[in-house]
Amino acid sequence: MPEFVQGTIYQAQLETAFDKMYSPLGLHITYSYLPYKRMLVLTEEGKLDALAYQLRSQEEGAASVIRVPESMSTISLSAGCLKATHCNFTKEARFVVVSDVLLALEFCESLALDCLTVSTPGLAQKALKEGLADVHMMQRSPHVKAPCLSDDGIAVYPIAHTEMPVYHYIGEQHSHLADELAIALKQFKRTLYKDSACDQEQNDITPIVF
Repeated sequence: MPEFVQGTIYQAQLETAFDKMYSPLGLHITYSYLPYKRMLVLTEEGKLDALAYQLRSQEEGAASVIRVPESMSTISLSAGCLKATHCNFTKEARFVVVSDVLLALEFCESLALDCLTVSTPGLAQKALKEGLADVHMMQRSPHVKAPCLSDDGIAVYPIAHTEMPVYHYIGEQHSHLADELAIALKQFKRTLYKDSACDQEQNDITPIVF
């Protein structure tokens, strides 16, 4: 107890965060990586103990899980392009998003963008290289150091005004842990590295505005 779910490109960083967050409570945790809808059902049925994170906007469809009141982080979106000129896009561009990147999926839906959904970041990069999409819409956290230029030559630019807090959710049977977890999470966040969304000076990056 607890067992967490949700695969992510930030798997190692998230597991470290949860280990340190739960250790003051004397709890050892294990991890399972499943599609979002499946992990939500299993958590609501009590077969899993918690959701690693989700957006506040998803709470309506997750009535049987309890939000830990302290946010995990504030995430935002970035655009990945093969060339800088490709990031001079409009809403008519075709975007590729990875299926577990919740904020990007929500952004696609709210702005009615043309978004191709794939299962892994590798497939997203392949879609760019093969011309199946113009822009890879990706999720970044200020607590995770990430490159502004990937090994595959994909330049990354922040998308303005897309900041959104994410929260940790626990099953109803563990509701008594919510306040203790919030305290432990707040203490842990004070130790985290925080910087711009990638390893380039903030002043050198021009945010993209839709």
